[in-house]
Amino acid sequence: MTQEILTAEEFAQRLKIGRSTLFDWLSKDILVSGKHYLKVGRIMRFVWCDDVVITLLERSTAATELRQSASKKTKPVAAIKTIDWNY
Repeated sequence: MTQEILTAEEFAQRLKIGRSTLFDWLSKDILVSGKHYLKVGRIMRFVWCDDVVITLLERSTAATELRQSASKKTKPVAAIKTIDWNY
């Protein structure tokens, strides 16, 4: 297993996501410090290896399954009642 150290832009390009999505994942703790990225002062570098990609795919698959099961459990929306503005 080979590991590469990448900048935020390079990491986002490889995952085919935007840089803002990458930083959104950081704020939501989807990426774990020490496993997915390293930070020394203001410098942040991302680790690229098979384990990282597999972990992100598993999390993505689990999130998709949760969204699909939640959407099946929702109740249909009732019809919107019209308002009579003539008084």
